[in-house]
Amino acid sequence: MRERVRRKIPFSFSSGSTPDHRVRTDHRGTSAGHVDPRNQPILPIPWSTVKNIEKRYLQTKFKTIPLKKVKVIGIDEIAIGRKKGKPVYWTIVRDLVSGAVLHVDKGKEGDSLKSFLFRLHCSKAKIELVAMDMGAAYTLWVKENLPGAAIVFDHFHVIKLMNDKVGIDTPIFVVQIQK
Repeated sequence: MRERVRRKIPFSFSSGSTPDHRVRTDHRGTSAGHVDPRNQPILPIPWSTVKNIEKRYLQTKFKTIPLKKVKVIGIDEIAIGRKKGKPVYWTIVRDLVSGAVLHVDKGKEGDSLKSFLFRLHCSKAKIELVAMDMGAAYTLWVKENLPGAAIVFDHFHVIKLMNDKVGIDTPIFVVQIQK
């Protein structure tokens, strides 16, 4: 059996900031109960209550994340499912130093970053570096809206592109050797 290893990452929950701790803190002195560290209910409370407490806490804590000191961001999209047979994407922007999620919006085009751009301009943040995949929409958006920022393409997509190119040339090369 594999042993579980816990590692601290810089932007993970700090001590006293885990969901069960927040539930215990929110319910202290009430009859609703709380969840112990083994996630066993001491007094039964519905999961929806725990979820709502966690959502309220996260909405309060991350309602406004100051952008003024942000210098390095990452932009990527994730597929969250399908709608009418077509994939649905959301764009996510993260501070790559702290790990904080700075922006989430529907879509995977530059338009999904409009409200983030407004917040950037209001905060007068000076973005120095943007890490992203090799999508044309994000590259164009960064060049137009963050002209002083360096663009770094992520390792995965660079290697994938290289492998795709090698894969295209390899069959031709093999055929030429066989003749």
